[in-house]
Amino acid sequence: MAEVTGGPTTTISRVASGDLSGSQFSFVRASGNDVMSYVTSGGLMLGTLQNKPKNNEHATIAVAGPTKIMMGTSLGPNVFVTGNTSGFAIRAAGSGSYVAGMLITGAVSGAVGELLANVPWVSGANLAGAAV
Repeated sequence: MAEVTGGPTTTISRVASGDLSGSQFSFVRASGNDVMSYVTSGGLMLGTLQNKPKNNEHATIAVAGPTKIMMGTSLGPNVFVTGNTSGFAIRAAGSGSYVAGMLITGAVSGAVGELLANVPWVSGANLAGAAV
């Protein structure tokens, strides 16, 4: 499993709306004051779930800084990512996807990688070819 390196991670706390015990290190979305599983590929995410909360339990969400992320496809480092319908990291589309951050290290599909998380922003047309 990837070891997170770098500075501190900024986290927030929300209440799990549903069983998120199988969603650790995946993107989650906000629902009012609660947090839910991520269901829209390329959609807006709140951050990356750090623990394994069940319904109505405390959920810790990384919203900025280095964090672990479950990979939905094999990607190299320095790639901007969004989430698939499972909340796993995939390459952000050239335009219109919410970008959750940039991979620090590459990882294969189904493995845990390292993400430099940021406040989600909508990708522009030139993102897919961006060289970092």
